[in-house]
Amino acid sequence: PLPFKLPYGVHHSKFFLSGYEEEGKHMCRIGIHSANLRRSDIERKTQGIYVQDFPAKAPKKQAAAAVNPYKRAKVDEDDDLRQFEDDLITYMESYRYYVRGQIWFSPSTTQSGGLTDRSHSILTLLRRYDFSCAYAVLVPSVPGYHQARDMPKFGYYKIHKAVKNARSGRAGSNQSSSGETETPKPIIFQVSSLGTIQNRWLIKLLAAIDSNCHRNDPSTYLPAGKSIPQGKTPPLETRMKLVWPTVEEVRTCVEGYAGGGAIPGTTEKLDKDFLLPLYHRWSNPDTNILGPLRTARYAPHIKTFVQPGDGDEIHWMVLTSHNLSKPSLGEFQTDTKTNERRLMIQHWELGVFFSPETLTKMTSDNSPLRMIPFEEAGQCGIK
Repeated sequence: PLPFKLPYGVHHSKFFLSGYEEEGKHMCRIGIHSANLRRSDIERKTQGIYVQDFPAKAPKKQAAAAVNPYKRAKVDEDDDLRQFEDDLITYMESYRYYVRGQIWFSPSTTQSGGLTDRSHSILTLLRRYDFSCAYAVLVPSVPGYHQARDMPKFGYYKIHKAVKNARSGRAGSNQSSSGETETPKPIIFQVSSLGTIQNRWLIKLLAAIDSNCHRNDPSTYLPAGKSIPQGKTPPLETRMKLVWPTVEEVRTCVEGYAGGGAIPGTTEKLDKDFLLPLYHRWSNPDTNILGPLRTARYAPHIKTFVQPGDGDEIHWMVLTSHNLSKPSLGEFQTDTKTNERRLMIQHWELGVFFSPETLTKMTSDNSPLRMIPFEEAGQCGIK
């Protein structure tokens, strides 16, 4: 559906939109996950999924005007009640479905929620649901050269924005007892594919998304021609960890070597000097310790980015289809015609960002929560 061509671009998003009726209420269920629609992916690999149900908006007393799916709500910059909805519509717009009308409901099921049995687009339909209770932030990627106001909507710029919002809502964020800013723990990246990445791109990515990020605009950091500050940039191994399965872990998974087909990695991409200190095993080296979910037995196709906090706490986490690559997360460039910065993305991707701040929407009283690792069967990962 793109009006132009981008080399090597793919549609890599994995998500469901489904509607149902329960006790007379119209609901929309969104599922964003890491598995392809293959039996081996779903049953024999480690995957992740975010699922949440959203009700139809309450009908207004006055006659409602036609819904304009492109109209953004006029809200304060810090008001996120419509952010999930607007992000979802922005992503769906990229499929260019707005010209395709369809009847989504039968006359017998449209008596509530402002839903009609008339033909309308998927964008108009989605605008009729209430996404204000979303306890995650959408992290989409859409192919294109995104400039100015569009850059923060996609890729790792969107993660940067979510991290800053979560950080601003966390009292005493990254402050030690002396009041000084503490160095955040390394971000843990667990992916199933690595792109052709360079040391410089990783430094820019980490500067944008770690929990100490102070830059309002990550697109201006280390532009082309500017060298990496010597002595001011900590070594990569102190800032990130890269989880990647060993050959033995693939061989002994339930699928055997066939499970490695979902974890493509050539020597050219993996065997780089700056990457070697970053690698960490997928499973515990003690083969008798499988963990409560026995993930060690299943090849990892899940993709997560996790920022650990103090003790066993987690500051934030991304569950996504994005792998660690420039085509999926984006690369900042300078437009040769306008000399303005832009974010170039080649893939369609979709993920979700969680933090204790976003998860408060799961509680009835907005009480504070803690995110912690899942350690024992029956123990929830949220406190």
